[in-house]
Amino acid sequence: MYHPFRWLLSRRTKEPKLKTIRELAEELEVSRLFVGSEDALHFDVRDLWPENAPSRLFGYYSAEGVHYALEALGIFKLIEAHGFRDFKVEITGDVWSQLLRIWGQASGRPLLVVEGCFRRSSWTVPAEMPLLKSACGNHAFNVAFIDWMILQNPLADFTPERPRLPGQKYPGLGIFNEVMEVFYAVARRLHLDALLLIVDHFHNAVIYKPSFFFVDPRRQAELVAIERAGAGRSLQDMALALEAGLLYQDGRSEPYAWHGALMINPLASEIQGAHQRCGYAEKVEEMSRGLKFEFDWPAFDARRATLGGEILEEGPV
Repeated sequence: MYHPFRWLLSRRTKEPKLKTIRELAEELEVSRLFVGSEDALHFDVRDLWPENAPSRLFGYYSAEGVHYALEALGIFKLIEAHGFRDFKVEITGDVWSQLLRIWGQASGRPLLVVEGCFRRSSWTVPAEMPLLKSACGNHAFNVAFIDWMILQNPLADFTPERPRLPGQKYPGLGIFNEVMEVFYAVARRLHLDALLLIVDHFHNAVIYKPSFFFVDPRRQAELVAIERAGAGRSLQDMALALEAGLLYQDGRSEPYAWHGALMINPLASEIQGAHQRCGYAEKVEEMSRGLKFEFDWPAFDARRATLGGEILEEGPV
């Protein structure tokens, strides 16, 4: 299986004896990943019904298992560096969709540091995405969805250098790359064909872009063209300008509006090959050349100090 986060390994070159998250994940005790305190020693026929089954992340990991894995893989240690201790993991939901919450103790109280909604299911390429559909047909893939995810530091404040991005309530934890390595380890253990997510904000699409791309090549072409239009500006500036309605497409008077769309990280060779057969990359390049976006930077610079103040209760990374 291709390792989509291989570029991360270069960050560990100064510590050659330190194992990667992928290597550590292979050494986890399997029995500790799915057995939880809610597992009883007796069996009741009612346990066969999905609504009575204990909530497990992706139908596999118990809350205790998630805690064990994140501690063993060093994720909790990274969060501890921000001042949190004594982590508590909670998983609610059913066999179809799970809500994961992780609290860390700080200043004598529990604070939410990680929250996300996840699910595992069978997936076929939608008919409204004909390019990839033509290469994959009706093949059902074993995938995991990241419906949304928050990695936040409630102890930190936004600064002029790191302003609030659309959807953020608190600054991030700075552990996105390591968390994505954990997802890769999950995909490897569960034999997933792909990871899928819907990005509701432009900056999330850019953050996920090293490993994910839009299933619809038209959306990927737009992302390429928008980044080209914002060359020389920071991701924060582009995200805030877009959210403020200061991005225009092809000279239109109405500002461009970002809409959420599906992104994929193809892990299975079957999906990777399908993208090659249908000429996905070539199609994106061709379409992006025909798109022209323009930011109104003078208006943005004039309003810069007032942007980034909106708080959403739920949002992406």
